[in-house]
Amino acid sequence: MRSLSILLACTLTTVVVAGCGVAPNAANVRNGVIAAQAAKKPQSLSAVYEVINNAGEWTYKNLDLNSDDHISEAEAQTAGLPDATFGAADYSHDSVLTHEEFGRWYATKIVPGCAEGVRKHLADDFAKLDKNKDGFLSQEEVGIPTPTPANVLGHPIGLELDGTTLVTCPGFNAVDFKSADETKDGKLVRAEFEDLWALSIKRRLNVK
Repeated sequence: MRSLSILLACTLTTVVVAGCGVAPNAANVRNGVIAAQAAKKPQSLSAVYEVINNAGEWTYKNLDLNSDDHISEAEAQTAGLPDATFGAADYSHDSVLTHEEFGRWYATKIVPGCAEGVRKHLADDFAKLDKNKDGFLSQEEVGIPTPTPANVLGHPIGLELDGTTLVTCPGFNAVDFKSADETKDGKLVRAEFEDLWALSIKRRLNVK
C-alpha cells in the first residue's frame, strides 16, 4: 500500500561574444549566458502548471484506496493525509471527500501561486547541480546516465506542494534531456531544466 507521506509531502562552456576575439572575462561569460537564456524559449511555466494539475489528479487516485471515487477519513489517514487538510477539503462536512471537493480544494488552495514556488525551488536545484557555475547543465551534471541528482541536492527529484511530497522519481534520463534541450546544443539553461523536471515527473505520473 502506498503511503501519502512519500507520495503527497549538470567543462566550462566558452561563450563566444560577437566581435570579441579575446578570452571571455566574467562579464562576457555572464552576458553570454543571459543571451543564451533569452535565445531558448521552452514552455517551462506552462509545463510546471501542467505537472501540478496532473499531480492533483494522481494524488486523488492514490488517496482513493478502494477506487470508489470517494475518499473516506479512514482512507485519508491510512494514506497519510493530514487531518487538517482533509477537513479543509471536506466542504460538505460529511467526513467524505468527493472528487469534486478534492478538485475544488486543490484548485483553490494549492495551484494558485504554487508554480512560482516550484520554480524557485528548481532554481535552487539548478544552482546546486551546476558544478562549474557556467550557467548550463550537462547530462553528466544532472546525473545521466547514473541517477544521482538526489545525492547532490540532498533531496529526491519530485514535487512538493503545501509542505507535502506528492510524487518522487529516481532521476533524469537521456530521452527527457534531449526533449528538454530545445536548441539541441547538449546543455540546458534554467528554463530548459524546468522542462526536464516536468517531463520526468510526468513520466512518473504516467502522463504524456
